[in-house]
Amino acid sequence: MYELEKEIKYDQYFLFDIDVPWVADGLRDLGSNRMEMFQTFEMELSKRKIHYQTISGAWHEREEELIRVLDLHLLK
Repeated sequence: MYELEKEIKYDQYFLFDIDVPWVADGLRDLGSNRMEMFQTFEMELSKRKIHYQTISGAWHEREEELIRVLDLHLLK
């Protein structure tokens, strides 16, 4: 069922928290079910034993955290 998942591995997975306002940008949907979607993604990552990092906070805090984590990976 998850064949592509077995073929492709990523160095880092991010799960974005729902602690910022919803932005209907034409790509994302289910804005009214944010908590349910977040919990589903979190459950699936855990069930598949995929290590992930949750990103939360204000937009600028998220950006800073992403840059920090990506810099760590680039320096490896």
